[in-house]
Amino acid sequence: MGHEMGPTSHLDLSQVHVSLKDPIMVFADTSTVPALDHPAKISLSALDRQAPFYMYMLLFFNNRVHRGSGTVFKELKTALQQVLVPYFPLSGRLRKDCDTGYVGVECTNEGVLLVEAATEDELNFLDDFKLFDSHIEDKFLYKLEPTPDNPLLTVQITRFPSGGFVLGLGWRHEIHDGFGINSFLSAWADVTRGEPLSSIPQPCHGRELLQPMKGLTNSSAWQQKLRERFLGIPLYTFSQEKQARDWAVTDTETFTSSPLYITKIFAITNPIIASLKKKAMEGGFLTSCSTFDVVIAHAWLARVKATEMQADERALLEFAVNGRSKTEPPLPQNFCGNAFVMASQNCNVRELLHSSFPEIVQRIQKAKESIKHEYILDTLLFLDDSCVKALTSYREATLVTDWTKFTLDRLDFGWGKTSFVTPAALPLLDVVCALRTGLEDGGVSLRLGLLPHIMAKFEEHLFHV
Repeated sequence: MGHEMGPTSHLDLSQVHVSLKDPIMVFADTSTVPALDHPAKISLSALDRQAPFYMYMLLFFNNRVHRGSGTVFKELKTALQQVLVPYFPLSGRLRKDCDTGYVGVECTNEGVLLVEAATEDELNFLDDFKLFDSHIEDKFLYKLEPTPDNPLLTVQITRFPSGGFVLGLGWRHEIHDGFGINSFLSAWADVTRGEPLSSIPQPCHGRELLQPMKGLTNSSAWQQKLRERFLGIPLYTFSQEKQARDWAVTDTETFTSSPLYITKIFAITNPIIASLKKKAMEGGFLTSCSTFDVVIAHAWLARVKATEMQADERALLEFAVNGRSKTEPPLPQNFCGNAFVMASQNCNVRELLHSSFPEIVQRIQKAKESIKHEYILDTLLFLDDSCVKALTSYREATLVTDWTKFTLDRLDFGWGKTSFVTPAALPLLDVVCALRTGLEDGGVSLRLGLLPHIMAKFEEHLFHV
């Protein structure tokens, strides 16, 4: 069955004008909050180092409580100074450790960057942002180059005439993954609303359980796992070193994010999800299925069809899985470093297109079940191997990140809950981001970037359920 999309904005978002004040530095305020006994340095894990860039997100608030828009910046700034005490790594700087050669965090309280901004343009918080692009994202983000001297957190607070505002957040991914930044934002929101800092769950920043483990070596079994994972998928190096491994490198032109890409957010409503679950459970092949299972299976199939891959090519699906409960022992509660690993499925395109929908869903379930302690050790080996410097071609690979487990859509800084949340300025527009935001019926939104002609085909296949 076909499904109509929501209303389309007619506002020229590129014409929205935002005025900015000079940026200021904000530091952890130990004069009002006792300083914690924390290490001077934090060694990052291989999972941290796999993402050496800023991540950005936009959080929109309608200010339904009307405490007064004039207090927003002041109150957020004051609460941020307090929250940076337990979240002290964000106020430090990345520095290379001379002994290990790896980058770590020096917890120096050199501050985070905060910018106050305003616009006279009023926007519809939902409809206007279903079709936004880099023009509008850049207006609400204060971007920095990922250099050692730059702050690890940047925040732009932009007020709207109605009293609503948007938080444009950028953070170095090495410090927090999605769960970590969700924890930080939740603490910041609680303190801004007046909750005492002592009531906030204390974050855990130590990476000891994810450091290279003695006795682990580059085994033939590990090599075979990598061959199976990337079988038939073109990879390219981002270093000058050329690899001899048959799975490691090709010099062919790759399918990567292009300036010509367009970004869209698609609403996968509960009726669509119910249809997909019914389809997945037909014939008794599966005993159960989750919303994530069916939505990502359907999106993977739609993207493979849209790119018009040949029947004898290989299609790779990779999606991020939270490894916090998978290590032995499990990572401490409220661990805020990076703990995501990539689950994967690699199959022949002809096989994929001729598979039943329950069989495709089962592939995703098996990929999730494979994420165990040994898999995480293999991933640490893979990332720490100085010889492996390759990325997949994004024509054959569909990458998915799942934001539906976060509570970003429930954040309340004291002016009402979030109206709309989305990642922004992604380093790879190809990534399919699953969001739990912007839908009144509690469905899922999918955000991704594609070339226009491929996007049109993807949309057609996505809404043919």
